[in-house]
Amino acid sequence: MASEKEIDAIENVAMAVHMKFAEQEQHLGIVEARRFIWDDHHWRLFTNQDQSDMQPFMTNIAHARGIVAAEKAHTLWHTIDAKTTPRTRLANLDSEGPIVSCDNCLVNLELGLTCPHDHRYWVTRRLKVEYDEHAECPKWEATLERIWGDIADPVERQAMIKFLQEWFGTALIRSNKVLDSRSLKRGLFVYGPQGTGKTTIAQVLRMMFGNLADERVSAATMNDLSKDFGLEPLLKAQAIITDEGFNEGVSVKSNVLKKLITNEPFQVAIKGQTNLNNFVFKGPVLFTANGLPSFNDTSGAIYDRLIAVPVNRQFTIDDVETLEGHGNIWEMLKANNELPGILNWARRGYLRVIKRGHFEIPRTITNATLDWRYSNDPAFSFLRKCTVADPKQACGEAALSALASYWAKMQYAGQHQGGVSIQIIRNKLAATILEAMPTVRRRGEASSGDVHYSGLALNPYGVAMWAKAEEANAPMCTPEAAKSINVPLLT
Repeated sequence: MASEKEIDAIENVAMAVHMKFAEQEQHLGIVEARRFIWDDHHWRLFTNQDQSDMQPFMTNIAHARGIVAAEKAHTLWHTIDAKTTPRTRLANLDSEGPIVSCDNCLVNLELGLTCPHDHRYWVTRRLKVEYDEHAECPKWEATLERIWGDIADPVERQAMIKFLQEWFGTALIRSNKVLDSRSLKRGLFVYGPQGTGKTTIAQVLRMMFGNLADERVSAATMNDLSKDFGLEPLLKAQAIITDEGFNEGVSVKSNVLKKLITNEPFQVAIKGQTNLNNFVFKGPVLFTANGLPSFNDTSGAIYDRLIAVPVNRQFTIDDVETLEGHGNIWEMLKANNELPGILNWARRGYLRVIKRGHFEIPRTITNATLDWRYSNDPAFSFLRKCTVADPKQACGEAALSALASYWAKMQYAGQHQGGVSIQIIRNKLAATILEAMPTVRRRGEASSGDVHYSGLALNPYGVAMWAKAEEANAPMCTPEAAKSINVPLLT
């Protein structure tokens, strides 16, 4: 048991630590038993590194008072926590509206109201940009016109730019209106050949948050996030923005990514400390790559959570003059002080999408997502290849499932994922039909074996595939079963 002298010494060390934080314009806070720190004008989780940074000072102060800090570390930090104010609940973080901390002030980006930095606002969003309500970004907008300059239809080209503007808005202004709306919590995946501007889009967003050096932005790949302790860097990160975030051709488990995008709670393994339970990452997720990734996803949900944005126009020598002598586009934008204007541009997108309540997805993105899923999802691929929505016909579920299994066996013969693909089709064909073909209805009783899909028929390719399945004596692909294929519906 500690002596009265030791208790007084520990109290003095705790007070000195709080004073040291105050000298550094920092404050400690407690959020439901979790230690937070007001640092660089915003609140964030207190990490191992923060504790290590304070350790030399604490050791010296403790030594001067006759205490060995290493032996009393737990008691010292417990005392520091006991003397820490303010305190609040997790629900109170960012609860006073879409307030972000910019370099020069706190600003409510819905109302356009500003005030000096103040730790009494539980603001967690920090942008490394000055707020200027009058700033514009003509060079950034011209850059986006060039990125999608290969889209001949000017309406569709503007739809792509407006979509990105709205997504940037929800990424930078991570208000509760965004976090409470599942339809607005969407990750971005920008893909295309080299030199098409995908890195420019990622780097501009990255500059708005800061840089990799201060750990404000995570550049973790999907492989990194899946490793032991792979989520620990996210404790200080405001965003995940990663170039070449996927290894092309390598199947990725989508569970971690879906949870990050939809802000579901994680258990985070921390080196040298107890795991942190119920950690929620509230930042945006943006990946770039040259090609589309392959996901080991049996639900199809990843195609709704991660928006695939294609960029195909490669910049040419004629575009060099737009750099104004700088090495790349983002350096040119920064030199022209366009970041405040880009914040206003994103704010306009945020206000528009919050009012609407959902993104308006351009045709270009919809088609890209369909192609992506077609090449990656066996059940979806089967439906797109072999069936058609037809309000005048129906197909039996047993026969359709049998044909799907045969098709997958032929489609993926000799491939490593062949067995997996057949299993995915068996497990999720029914759910995929109802999701991908909203006019189709599942009718009948499973107990009687007479379940069918009204409004669905085999197309000519599917009919030909059925004939091959019958000829090959594929399981359940019999002439009797064929009677439940393309059955006319009574009108």
